[in-house]
Amino acid sequence: MKEKLSDEIRDIIAQVKQWISCEAEYAKLTLAEKLTIFLGTIGLAAILFLLVMIALIIFSLCLVGVFAPLVGTTLAYLCTGGVFLVLAIIVALLRKPLIFNPLARMLTKLLINKEA
Repeated sequence: MKEKLSDEIRDIIAQVKQWISCEAEYAKLTLAEKLTIFLGTIGLAAILFLLVMIALIIFSLCLVGVFAPLVGTTLAYLCTGGVFLVLAIIVALLRKPLIFNPLARMLTKLLINKEA
């Protein structure tokens, strides 16, 4: 009886160790998956940001070309700067619905996965 009980305790301890090992491996794999998704999203955002900035430079030069015959070159650059300043103020005022809420939603989806 005593040997049987000690054998069962050893088996239980071995199973608990194996379960902990499997849980640790699952946590590592889940972390790697979520980190890959997060870093991929950051990389994509950086590339998109760079491309949008190049497009904004080209559009601003075109806008200067449109304003230049109307008000002169110097005022055309000032008007173009004013347009971008107004856009920056609008983005700053709407930062919560435009930036923070989507970012929080993405991180929540990524970190709190109900499928697991």
